[in-house]
Amino acid sequence: MGQVTTRTLRPFGSAQGRQAQGRLLIIHGQADVLIPASDGRELYHCCAAPDKRLVLIPGAGHNDLMMVGMSQYSEAIRTFVYGQTTNRRASPASEGWS
Repeated sequence: MGQVTTRTLRPFGSAQGRQAQGRLLIIHGQADVLIPASDGRELYHCCAAPDKRLVLIPGAGHNDLMMVGMSQYSEAIRTFVYGQTTNRRASPASEGWS
């Protein structure tokens, strides 16, 4: 199988993706060379889900995402699932959220 990119993964850019009504969480490493962070951003912007979040983890690649950004990774999932953050001082923008 070839590299997966927004050019080969079309659901979010399709009519179905633009009409999506579910929730979406994308956690992506900013230093990912396998699937560039720009692809994650494009998927985020193309999806019409009313509750969507993009978390970019600085310095993280494709395979070391959890090792480099474990606290951000865990907090993103916790916030997405439970709707609250345990670190009230950090704003989404300061944590790489879009």
